[in-house]
Amino acid sequence: MSYSRALSNKAFILPYLEKRLAYIGGQWCKAADNATFDVKNPANGEILGSVANVGEPEAQDAVLKANKAFHTWKKTTVKERCFLMKEWYRLLMKNQEDIARLITLEAGKPVAQARGEIAYGGSFIDWFAEEAKRTYGDVIPTHVAGRRLLVVKEACGVAALWVPDLAIVFHQK
Repeated sequence: MSYSRALSNKAFILPYLEKRLAYIGGQWCKAADNATFDVKNPANGEILGSVANVGEPEAQDAVLKANKAFHTWKKTTVKERCFLMKEWYRLLMKNQEDIARLITLEAGKPVAQARGEIAYGGSFIDWFAEEAKRTYGDVIPTHVAGRRLLVVKEACGVAALWVPDLAIVFHQK
């Protein structure tokens, strides 16, 4: 039995980790044209499964739905945001083994490295949860007597981005 087959034959604690659909607007969905693509383990070429091949229509739909959620999110208190982000971090760490198995299968890297990436990525969630408590405005003196500028920090909205694997960049010394 191959290593990837041994990893993939173990049941996931969280069954939704086996979903092969896109998650948009709080729902699992197929690509608009039902297109899929195979995900292969680069270590041995084994096909792990087929997943939804989403594109521009799904990205536009995701932005619209995320924008609706953004209007609710920006009304939450700092305490609520911090709690939700801390909960996200807690769940990420609690399910680190399942997520590491998925990363190992998909990327063909050692499980220990996958665990490290999860911990490293999770540290950003934890850090920003704490930073949410410190969104202070600044008062800036001006060149005009009796006038001041007030800086108010607020989120600017939603964007769809293509993000490459930056792990190699972050680990440069």
